[in-house]
Amino acid sequence: MKKIISVNNTKITLDTNRDKLLYKTNAAWFDSFARGTDLYVHKTADNTIYYFFKWGLLRSEKNLIQVIAESEAKKFLEEKLSNTNDFKRCERDLIEKLFPELIVK
Repeated sequence: MKKIISVNNTKITLDTNRDKLLYKTNAAWFDSFARGTDLYVHKTADNTIYYFFKWGLLRSEKNLIQVIAESEAKKFLEEKLSNTNDFKRCERDLIEKLFPELIVK
């Protein structure tokens, strides 16, 4: 999914196929009522933009991208890291680069 936003009069395209995934909701493919909130980061030379990709598998639901503050991204990750050990290595490595204080080795 893509969304074009404006930051300091510059258009930036957020793209869930290209941006870095920090957290992916673990939902079963067969659960027709599955919903999730995934966390992405989009980095440019001048900006780091965090956003949620909120999705649902029901046809009547619309997926959306919601830009969030860095502090909200950090809080979201703190909660997820304390409740699950289900992070992929690539996600943990990127989280460690962005928020080293969250990763306990």
